[in-house]
Amino acid sequence: QPARPSDTAAAASSSSSSSSSSSSSPSLASDGTGEKRRGSGQFFQRLQAIFRILVPSYLSKEFSIVLFLSALLIARTMLSVYLSDLIGTNIKHLVTKKWSKALRGSLTFFLVSFPGAVINSLIKHTSHILALKFRCRLSLHINESYIKGVNFYSACNLRGMSDVDQRVTQDVQVFCEEIADMYSAVFKPLLDIVLFTNQLGRVTGWQGPVLMYSYFALSAWIKKIVNSKARFSKLVSQESQLEGKHRAAHQRLITNSEEVAFYGGSTRERTLIQDVLRKLYQFSKWHRNVRALVGVGDQLLVKYWASLAGYFVMWVPILLNPSDKSTSELTRDYVRVSRYLENLASAVGNLVLVINQLATVAGRTKRVSEILELVHELETQPRTPFTRREFESTEKTNPYLEGIDEWLAEWEQCSNSERLARKARMKMHKPTRTLPGGGTYEQGEIIEFRDVDIVSPEGSVLAKDLSFKVEAQQNVMITGPNGAGKSSLFRVIGELWPLSCGTVVKPSSQDLLFVPQKPYLVDGTLRDQIIYPDSAATMANRGVTDDDLAHLLALVDPANDILSTWSFDDDKDWFRAFSGGQKQR
Repeated sequence: QPARPSDTAAAASSSSSSSSSSSSSPSLASDGTGEKRRGSGQFFQRLQAIFRILVPSYLSKEFSIVLFLSALLIARTMLSVYLSDLIGTNIKHLVTKKWSKALRGSLTFFLVSFPGAVINSLIKHTSHILALKFRCRLSLHINESYIKGVNFYSACNLRGMSDVDQRVTQDVQVFCEEIADMYSAVFKPLLDIVLFTNQLGRVTGWQGPVLMYSYFALSAWIKKIVNSKARFSKLVSQESQLEGKHRAAHQRLITNSEEVAFYGGSTRERTLIQDVLRKLYQFSKWHRNVRALVGVGDQLLVKYWASLAGYFVMWVPILLNPSDKSTSELTRDYVRVSRYLENLASAVGNLVLVINQLATVAGRTKRVSEILELVHELETQPRTPFTRREFESTEKTNPYLEGIDEWLAEWEQCSNSERLARKARMKMHKPTRTLPGGGTYEQGEIIEFRDVDIVSPEGSVLAKDLSFKVEAQQNVMITGPNGAGKSSLFRVIGELWPLSCGTVVKPSSQDLLFVPQKPYLVDGTLRDQIIYPDSAATMANRGVTDDDLAHLLALVDPANDILSTWSFDDDKDWFRAFSGGQKQR
């Protein structure tokens, strides 16, 4: 776009440009107690509905894996109880100097370590297999309804579901992994609590468990308050949305790589992708900072202060039974209680931390449930016709067409001035580039091919010894059957394909404009669609205004359909908003 010409006679402003109004969506979280309760109820309802998909029956493979995983968790807990008693007994034998029994106990510990290692490895392996089965089951369920008939079109284009690809791939994967991990994180601690509480009560009496559970109840209450302020579910949902935008930006570049290359839009696309990446980085950094601060509190509550409370519990056998037991027996009880407390504190602490995991799962559940609810609605509810809106049939005119000839003359004058300045610089220095093992590019005022071979990436020679010249102001039509190399010719001119041999003379990239076969619409405002690959800042630096853009747009949109519907600052999904003809304009 050339610099803006001097102001001509005042042109009429655009007729009513409709302001884009979007209904305000409800907040993901509300400070009101009633709203929080409704949100929690909706979360558990959605989670229950997803569970019915993941584990459809008691005869399913997923349920069998869950049973096997439960058996492994029970075995590990029983093994932990046995090892706690074994270590306490060994310490007693060491204090009483019964070396043979202490040695026999150590050998027993060595032998028990082998099944313990196998069980721990199997638990991790089974959790991963369960997550894979969940993902396969959930993905198949979504695909059966989503990729059926025209449902995928309706979901993306009529219902406005954002980043569907992110939801049905990465969100489903992470959700299933979190659910599989959460089962172990809940089942194992609950079992540990039951068994180790019983063992602890046998040694310390009822006072020990009461003291520990009083502390853990206080910790859970504090965690609930902290998590309500941190709002992890909202943070997870928003970060996943930004991840989807970052992925979509790269996918858009890959899908439209040839169009972007013809436009010379690499700088603009890099800026767009880096902007999305910067937003993702800033939000993810904030998310991690919040988790780090909450993690400090978790460490204090679950690890250090819980250990301090455990010390008081370990004193119970000594304080309540000062003379009934020998020193060796008190030592054994002390060691056993410390092991029980270590496992009990770990179990209750893990349950407290599950609150954090639930908040994370809540954000992922929301995104997965939204796509599930949408495909269910598309599958079960018949499509209804669009709401009809009657408009008066009036002849549309574009006010910017008034005096357009004078405006174009001045615009062309400014364009020629810029072009002459570039030509003057080119005469001083005409760049010539020779590709290693290939042909030569020369910069000039015409387009000329001299002894050029056009070779495809597969090695096919589409044209051999091609020579022709296109003078300035000359119109040329290239015709031929499919696969003759018509588009390939432009790929060589645009340097999308390397020049294999010969010489190509062409103007500078600023004086050469390619119009790709498929329209490309950049992510941005209506203004960005017109000035691409330049940015709004470049447009302002060159003195081009929105009034200039409206005049140019009037040449291809004489009915003023585009500016009567949108303003230059509107930011839409233009691939869906524009009609086929509007995209070409």
